[in-house]
Amino acid sequence: MSRWHLTSSENADREARSVCQRANLRPSGQMSDANCHGQAYLKRIVATANLIKCGENDWICSAGTIIYNGRLGEEALRDCYADFVKAGISAVQSKAIGHYALAIRRNNEIMIFTDPQGALNLYYIGTGSFWFASNSLYVCASALSHRKIDATKLLVTALQSSLPGEDTFYSDIKRLFGTQLIQIDLGDGTFRVERIPKSDSVLSWGLPSIQDAIDQYKQEVRAVFAELAAVGPIGLFGTGGMDSRTILAGLLDRQALLQLMYGIGNSRLTDYDSNDLDVAQSVAKLYNLPFQQLDWSGNQPHSEETLQEFFRTYGFSYEIYGAPESFLRTFNGGISPYPKLLLGGYCPAFTNAKPWEFNQASFTFDDLIDDGMHYQGGTVEKSPGIVDKAAYRSVFASEVKTSLRCAEIAYPDDGASLETFVKAKLSLYIRPESRFLNFANEFGHYIAPFLMKRLYDPLLSVPFKYRAKDEFQLRLIHALAPGLMEVPLHSGWGPARIDRDTFRLIRDRVDQKKSLVRRIANVVLPSVLRRPARNIYSRLGNKQAAAKLTDRDSAIVEAYSRQVMSDPLGQRWFSSASEFTPKILARIRHYLVGVNTLGYSE
Repeated sequence: MSRWHLTSSENADREARSVCQRANLRPSGQMSDANCHGQAYLKRIVATANLIKCGENDWICSAGTIIYNGRLGEEALRDCYADFVKAGISAVQSKAIGHYALAIRRNNEIMIFTDPQGALNLYYIGTGSFWFASNSLYVCASALSHRKIDATKLLVTALQSSLPGEDTFYSDIKRLFGTQLIQIDLGDGTFRVERIPKSDSVLSWGLPSIQDAIDQYKQEVRAVFAELAAVGPIGLFGTGGMDSRTILAGLLDRQALLQLMYGIGNSRLTDYDSNDLDVAQSVAKLYNLPFQQLDWSGNQPHSEETLQEFFRTYGFSYEIYGAPESFLRTFNGGISPYPKLLLGGYCPAFTNAKPWEFNQASFTFDDLIDDGMHYQGGTVEKSPGIVDKAAYRSVFASEVKTSLRCAEIAYPDDGASLETFVKAKLSLYIRPESRFLNFANEFGHYIAPFLMKRLYDPLLSVPFKYRAKDEFQLRLIHALAPGLMEVPLHSGWGPARIDRDTFRLIRDRVDQKKSLVRRIANVVLPSVLRRPARNIYSRLGNKQAAAKLTDRDSAIVEAYSRQVMSDPLGQRWFSSASEFTPKILARIRHYLVGVNTLGYSE
């Protein structure tokens, strides 16, 4: 399902339907009675059943992708509904595979919840007798008669891809966490947000060796990937790095029917790298897999009219890679044949940042905030253009506290252990890393396997000594598909190789200045010196990035920075916007077009 919405108001329902009709979505059914009005819509390409009647008045509807007992669509939802009736939400979340937002009516009550990570967006309004819920922020905002925004929260969202906590930049709209549920009583009209009972961890790690840990985790990986492979043909977005290779190893191990894909752009908006392409093609050739080179180039900078059209069609999710036209066409049927399931490698627990390798005994809450106050190409603290850094920090810190509370991570102000710091830092990555999957799920079924709780949570508990230099991940790849160890790697900063004796990643050709500063910042220096060292690294990266700008990149920076600074919000936020990378500027521009198209007040 691409989208669904539910509301207590006939007028809000009517407006939401109008918005979705203008977006060219195909209705798949209604969920309406005297106290509840709603509509479900099919995905743009894959017409999978997503609203199922269960008896006279009961029903279940889904957005995103949910695989249940190895199946999609009607059979999956019927099984899901049956388990919900028998055992409740926790049982469903522990068994379901994917990223989803579910609404289930049972008798005179509606329950709304997401996947345990809250990776698929679910937004809601609950003010007095009026309530509204949808997986689209655009649809949710369209239901408001008066849209009030928080300018600083909008800036944080634009720079860092999302807000960490429950709030959005619209004052009346919140986002649901995977640990929360919405409960609506159709009898008395009450709307409540409550906590889902916490379930036990999937795995325990009282294991004497890394090989024992690999053997245990491998069984869970195989169980998940068996269900993925059972769905049907799979398309994997591959790069030259480790994360997509880990997914490929799981698919090869389960003998899945798959094709590899790699997108090529014409600007820095798409992160295209010729070395990644070479590696992806080498992997496809080694395993005799179909390979499709995708065109993700675009004609940016887009005009105001083009951005408005994209917003009205896709909402706030359309800003991925700066919304190149050919990228949108890829998901709108440009992949041939269109796979039953699309997979990608985003996973916070497999990150180049490697916080588990930090050499520090205790981390204050300020350390956590300082660590998170960054965006692509820079840090808020050292930005020459951001005007009110104190307001930015205050909003970000408040949102982080809410996020940690919802994730049930206790983080003392005066200092947390490395284990708690890592858990908190990776938890805060989930929402920014979910942007791509939310966009892709409007078209087809997309899953980031290692972002799912069943595979993500165990990684948080792997002893840090097993994770040093990517050893745990490399041993997992070797255990599932040994042949992948022979294909060259292109990961993070550049070419890399695997030490076959230690199963650790070795980077042979890394820029020495960047490498030195990052190693000092993450391992050697105390916290008081770590941040300045990282700022040096950031400035080095910015200078190198600026030197690599193409003519199109320069045109994007020139046009979008000028347009941002002509907007009243941009003038409040920045003294100048030309410092930002093309990708950040495109995102800022897209959010400004969105809020301006809908209209707002402060």
